[in-house]
Amino acid sequence: MNGETNDLVEILKTGVEEVYCRGRIDLMDEYYQPDLVFHAPHPFNVTGLELFRETVDAILHSFPDFHEELIDACQVGDSVLAHWVISGTQQGDYSGQRNTGRSFRVHSIDKYHFKDDKIAEHWTGMDFLSMYRQLDWTLDEFVS
Repeated sequence: MNGETNDLVEILKTGVEEVYCRGRIDLMDEYYQPDLVFHAPHPFNVTGLELFRETVDAILHSFPDFHEELIDACQVGDSVLAHWVISGTQQGDYSGQRNTGRSFRVHSIDKYHFKDDKIAEHWTGMDFLSMYRQLDWTLDEFVS
């Protein structure tokens, strides 16, 4: 990472490592607000921590090696902009997409807004189209 690491960047990095990389969805309350809003294409967009927890749990069951690597991040006020490399190998069906056993690796530029040192809102710029193509998933959600 370039530059000085700020407090919210450290919270974000630790939260992602614990929740996504180590599969500790039981720790989500420590890193996310109960009324979290996650902005993403369907079927990934959700409102509320419980629905987000279910979404992340389903992702981790389908992609047991799911990993997010923080490339760079910067904090401005109560927001963090982060560049990630996200990868995983599908080992189970996910949201109507059959298990292909294929792997993906994509970049994502995400913005996080924090409230009381927890993520309150998350906008993802993940390259879903490349992920779908790498996994050989149907693209219906992108064209309907």
